[in-house]
Amino acid sequence: MEYYEPQYLGNSQNPDLISVMTDISKEAILYSFSVAINDCCDKHGFMSYKMVAVFEDMSLPVYQRLELLAEYRGVERARKVGAEMVQMLRDTDTDDDMFPENDIEYICGVCGIEYISPFD
Repeated sequence: MEYYEPQYLGNSQNPDLISVMTDISKEAILYSFSVAINDCCDKHGFMSYKMVAVFEDMSLPVYQRLELLAEYRGVERARKVGAEMVQMLRDTDTDDDMFPENDIEYICGVCGIEYISPFD
């Protein structure tokens, strides 16, 4: 993944404004998401409840990129990426009571995918 230097966009009214390039391609988002999942799972694909908070921290920037994708490239593109992310979460085994349902609900909300809770 490429690194871009932030561009200074400050002016007299807002001297703290910078611009940072963000890759919102499907491949970049899914790669970062899979890294977050893999780093928090054991070699069998199991994520312990102890690692869920770590995953939440690692996945936050990915969710922000998904929001940017939906806003700037259209909800339809984000919906395709979001569906793959949801499948990756569903394939993750865990002993946590609320994971991955909270994450799936969030992704569905961003992408406009109908969310049906398994707890209803």
